[in-house]
Amino acid sequence: DLYGGPGGAGWQKTTVPQVIPSSGTVGEKFGDGKWMDYANVMVIDGQPVTTAITYWQQWVDTKVLNLNRAAFSLDAGFPGIGICDGSKNDGVDTALSWLSSHGAYGVMYWAVCPPAPGSPSTCGDWTPSCNDDAPGFQHLCTKAGTCKSLVLV
Repeated sequence: DLYGGPGGAGWQKTTVPQVIPSSGTVGEKFGDGKWMDYANVMVIDGQPVTTAITYWQQWVDTKVLNLNRAAFSLDAGFPGIGICDGSKNDGVDTALSWLSSHGAYGVMYWAVCPPAPGSPSTCGDWTPSCNDDAPGFQHLCTKAGTCKSLVLV
């Protein structure tokens, strides 16, 4: 896991080029094969999904990370900020468009902790309204063309 932008920790600018290949895509062997295939760029918690783009752009500007070997996490919770409830589909569309235009490997979803059974919430990053139907996830997989059946784990 990497911070949202390369400025999140000084080590990222020197370490990432040493462990993630600077060329190719996921599944392609690089050099001696002793490289990580891809990295996950962590979500910027509690922010609209479009805020992450400002941090992701730092990876592009510094040329430290091969985005073809990077997955990017979106905040799944926070109704109205994240993507679980479908209230910010325009933000999801903007994030997907940016990732697609930069050749990103994939998208992941992140929430600190789902609610315990019978509890309305155990943390600020998830809400029970995300459990049924998950319209934001449905929108995301429809836009990405990956919907077959939506299974929340």
